[in-house]
Amino acid sequence: MEGTWLRRVKQVKAFLLWDSGLKTNPARTASAQEDYHKAGGEIRRWLLDRPRADLGEFERAKAYIEERYLDKQGGIDETKPATHTLIENKARRIWKNTQQPNSDLNWWPQEWAERQVTFEHTLKAA
Repeated sequence: MEGTWLRRVKQVKAFLLWDSGLKTNPARTASAQEDYHKAGGEIRRWLLDRPRADLGEFERAKAYIEERYLDKQGGIDETKPATHTLIENKARRIWKNTQQPNSDLNWWPQEWAERQVTFEHTLKAA
């Protein structure tokens, strides 16, 4: 989801670069790819140069994720409807890209990957 979001932000920024460049220079020759790469560079600078948020500012986001997706130990809680929907949507995207007719292969690899992340997080905490 994060990659999709960032790609969309870059596309919007690239469009804005194209639009503003076209207004100031109608004979502009930059390609869409050049605008996209320039947008990526600007976004990277925004992310690297801006002041970091205080950890306390993430409490609402943390509470939201814990409430909707996690169990008491911080792992994925498959019994929560939001977790099921999240995995289902990911499986649908996998199917859309791979056209894999076996639904288990679309569903389980993502679920296994999420369990692996939880497992690695648990190992680091130990």
